Amino acid sequence: MDVDDDLIIDQEIQSLKCPITLSLLEKPVRNDNCPHVYSLDAIKELVRQGHGQCKCPVAGCVADVNVKSVREDKAMARRVELEKNRLEERMDEGPDDVHEITEGTSMIIEDLKLE
Repeated sequence: MDVDDDLIIDQEIQSLKCPITLSLLEKPVRNDNCPHVYSLDAIKELVRQGHGQCKCPVAGCVADVNVKSVREDKAMARRVELEKNRLEERMDEGPDDVHEITEGTSMIIEDLKLE
């Protein structure tokens, strides 16, 4: 299944996946100190573990994150919702490129044996 979970915004690739959970964003929040977006519950847990502050979990980013530096990202929430709907539609359609393996394929394997 080909999942397009990245968007290009202003020449920057913006992922629809949380960099912490690696799943589709849930309640996306954007850090005011950098352009990165996280799932609310995931970043809250990291901030809690860091006693009120942590570094951005995106590799290479050194921005600080705290509860005051993240804000709800409604635009990203809409994009995630559209992606979820698209994935549901694909699941409802079923796989159209899956073919059942039949007995005939064993002949092909026999032809490939080295003598």
